Amino acid sequence: MADWSAAICWATWEAAPAADPVDGGVVPTAQDRVSPVTPTVAAATTAETDWPRVLTIYRSLAVATGSPVVALNAAVALAMVEGPEMGLAAIEQVAAGGDLGDYHLLHSAQADLLRRLGRGAEAGAAYRRALALVGTSPERRFLERRLAEVAGTIDPQG
Repeated sequence: MADWSAAICWATWEAAPAADPVDGGVVPTAQDRVSPVTPTVAAATTAETDWPRVLTIYRSLAVATGSPVVALNAAVALAMVEGPEMGLAAIEQVAAGGDLGDYHLLHSAQADLLRRLGRGAEAGAAYRRALALVGTSPERRFLERRLAEVAGTIDPQG
C-alpha cells in the first residue's frame, strides 16, 4: 500500500467536493481537505505514518463531504490501523455503493488487501480490473508488477 497511498491521498483533494456545513455549522476548509495528505506524504516510510491520525481525519472528512473517494481513503487508512480484513470489509462497503466501479484505485486497493491476505486468485482478478481502468503508464507498470507477483501464488487447480 505504501507505493500508492500518496496517490490515493492526492486523489481525495481532486475528488472531494466543497462540503456543506456539518457538526454545528463547521464547513471543512481547504486545509482540512489537504490535511490527510500531510502525515502520509511527510512520513519517510509507511511505518512512520501516523495512520490513526490519518484514519480520524478521513472519517471526519467522509462525513463532511459524502465523497466515496474519501470513504475509500478512510478504508485504506483503516486497513493500515486495524489490518487488511477490516480494510477490505470497508472497501467492499464503498464498492457496494456503486459510485466507484470504474475507479481504478478502488480495485487496486482491494487487490492489495486481498494480496496481503494471501487470496491470490481474488487479488489477481482485482488487479486485472484495475489495469482495465488505469490511465497512466507508471500506475499501469505498478499494477502489472503486482499482478505478476500474485500470479505466482495462484493455484492453477483452484
